Formats: sequence, C-alpha cells, structure tokens
Amino acid sequence: MTPFDGAEPERWLDREFNDVGAVFSPDGRYVAHMSDQTGEREIYIRPFPGPGAQQTVSVGGGDEPAWAPNGELFYRRPSDYAMIVVDVAADPTLTVGQPRELFRGGGYEGGSSRAKYTVTANGARFFMSASRAASPETTGGSCPHVVVVQIWGR
Repeated sequence: MTPFDGAEPERWLDREFNDVGAVFSPDGRYVAHMSDQTGEREIYIRPFPGPGAQQTVSVGGGDEPAWAPNGELFYRRPSDYAMIVVDVAADPTLTVGQPRELFRGGGYEGGSSRAKYTVTANGARFFMSASRAASPETTGGSCPHVVVVQIWGR
C-alpha cells in the first residue's frame, strides 16, 4: 500500500491563463512556473500548497525554469536564449532577487516548456542538450560528446 492509494488528483492552479512548466523548489515550499497572463510568458513563484500571492521573477519574458539544489532559480530569456539566474531566499518569507544574465545561447531551443538543462548542486555548471546544428560538418570536424556511466559503484 502506498500513501497515494485511493487519492484523487486536485487542481492546484486553475485559471484562464496558460500556466505551464511548474517545478518545485528544493525545499518543496514553492513552485516556479511560466504563465502568459501578461500576454507573454513570464516566470513566477507561488507558495505550495498555498495560500499566498505569486511573485514575478522574470523581466522581458521567461522560459524553462529550473531550481538549483542551493535554491537559485534559473530560466531562459526567449528573445536571445540567455541563461538567467535569480537569487531566491525562503526564510522567513519569500524574497526574489534581481535577474542576472549568465550567458547567451547554448543548448537546444524550442520544444517543451520544461527545462532542457539541469544545474549542478552549487549552481556553477549546466548540463544541457546540444543544438541540432551540432555536427562534424558545423563544428569543424569534431563534436563534443558525453560519456554517461550508469550503475556507478555496483
């Protein structure tokens, strides 16, 4: 028997806007998500399960929110695909810092509203899917590659 046996799903955010790409903060107390309530997609943070108001995170649009284990929030700016970081503090109340650009480009643009990257625990490095354009023909003969080791330590 699991804790979910017989449980019914509940709507958490039921509005007339497109609210997508929800991701939980590392402590599970907040959810970052995208919404088109202003006419373009922006990133917001809301307390989970509530109550409480949302706070705007992005400036000039936002896609693909992702939390680092250290509590920083990252997202991509749609206009130039820049990686943006925002400092977020949750104690005693939610405090959202100013967005800072880290770099532009990189990774694969388009597709799902989910982040196409992940962040290391200290927020210093990213692992992201490569652009479809990355091939020996477009990179001068060599393509970066990744070696994935599964079942490490068995």
